[in-house]
Amino acid sequence: MRRQASALAVALLGLLLTLPAAAGAQARRIDVWSGVVLNCGRDTTLAWAERVCHQLIGEMRKQAEQAKVRFVAVPVFADDATLDRRAADEGLDMFRILHVRFDVSPPTGSLKSRDLTLVLRSLNAGSLFERRMDGPYKLLTHTPMIIVNEGEAAARAPFLAKTLTEAFFLPLLRPVP
Repeated sequence: MRRQASALAVALLGLLLTLPAAAGAQARRIDVWSGVVLNCGRDTTLAWAERVCHQLIGEMRKQAEQAKVRFVAVPVFADDATLDRRAADEGLDMFRILHVRFDVSPPTGSLKSRDLTLVLRSLNAGSLFERRMDGPYKLLTHTPMIIVNEGEAAARAPFLAKTLTEAFFLPLLRPVP
């Protein structure tokens, strides 16, 4: 009887010791990566697109700080090697970073509508492959997009940046199922 009580006490103690670890193991989806590196795509040289990009950097930096996610911004278009170097300079593991590129599509239609997109790429997660000189990059399927009239884009820059930031962070801050 004493052995059973002793075994039960050890089992309960083991359970109690593992409960906080299991609760802490409820990781968020974004925790797969060591941080986020954001850069602006080639077509963000338009004055209004550059304004949206700078607003986006500010919004994402603010959200990353709140979520305790490491964040590096490169406000100009840069190749993968430059982005990896910049991430490494900030202490991020290039094999565990989430690259986010803000892109603007060419104008379409008489209103000159453009798609504002976040293209997410990583070396460690995803499903579609993009080749780069030093190995495969994986494109992720989560790409928030907003369609905006070119004439309204500059005035709506804060709204656009906030909307893209929320569309990026909300799904990634949820716990892993």
